[in-house]
Amino acid sequence: MDGSKSKLINSLSKLKADAVKAGLTLTEVEHVLLAKCSDSAKREGHASALAGQGSGEHASGNSAGSRSLPSALITVFFRFLIPLLLCSAGALSCLHYFGHLSSLTGILTENPCLLEANLLLVEISRPIEKCDFCEGLTSFPTYRDISREDYLDIHAYTGRPALIQEGGTKNWTAPDVFSVKFFQNLYKDNERALEAQENCQFFPYKSGIESFEEFLNMSDEKADFKEEPWYVGWSNCDTVIATELRRHYTLPHFLPEGSESSITDWIFLGGPGHGANVHIDSVDRPSWQAQIRGSKTWTLIPPPECEHVCHEINATMVKGSVIVVDTNRWYHKTDIHPGGISITIGSEYD
Repeated sequence: MDGSKSKLINSLSKLKADAVKAGLTLTEVEHVLLAKCSDSAKREGHASALAGQGSGEHASGNSAGSRSLPSALITVFFRFLIPLLLCSAGALSCLHYFGHLSSLTGILTENPCLLEANLLLVEISRPIEKCDFCEGLTSFPTYRDISREDYLDIHAYTGRPALIQEGGTKNWTAPDVFSVKFFQNLYKDNERALEAQENCQFFPYKSGIESFEEFLNMSDEKADFKEEPWYVGWSNCDTVIATELRRHYTLPHFLPEGSESSITDWIFLGGPGHGANVHIDSVDRPSWQAQIRGSKTWTLIPPPECEHVCHEINATMVKGSVIVVDTNRWYHKTDIHPGGISITIGSEYD
């Protein structure tokens, strides 16, 4: 993990642990952060900056439904949790109020990009792990193929990742069909799908492609990487598009019998270089992803509270391989290898 981001996440993890030790639940941590900081931000003139921080994933919170917070704990929150969120809105000087978090001032000032993707709120509200999902792993569990029974016993719902090199995409037509032009034509020919995408997620990363519409209208030269490199991803929310996509792929055979994919497909594609930056997800289930074209390397990083028993591990996907990761528990990033476009498709499973 990037050194500055690692320091930030570790500091936030310690902050969260301190709050929990003080008697608060994670829901209360998140609720007080949002409610109290919003009030303080207005007084400090930061309301507009804070408005851009929400992701829609935090608890809405109802003060009438939460237990009353002791005044001493409220004081703790005003001393360092509220300044923390104000710092995420740009008032970095407030961090001198922290004790053990004072080092965050330099980290955030020198690396403002660490505030992307609501990193602060995600880390604060992430459940504290018991580490059984990563303990003892020193390398990425890798199989040429795996039976449904073995997968269910070792990986399905344990949080332990797996890379299946062959067999997971057998008889799929996606490798012969999926391309930039395929996706562009698929959506352009479906007006309803374009409207549905307005409510779906699009990930521009650092590609310079700021919207799904811009991706659909990308020139052939840019698509072929004759201009600057790019890498994007999106979730599909349209049932007609989903039906067409699933004509070309099926659930990997090793997933538990009776399991179903989420109705949402996730597509990621782009050229050599950095893919997704280090992050952790907030989705409902474990995820699988299949490499349709090209190759890329996943790096999984355990959460700070597990670093004493867990290790960073890596897996390289090539055409035909499938990876399964509980991205809610592992920090992760991807890097795309030279040699042509990388295309992956995946979903969550129950």
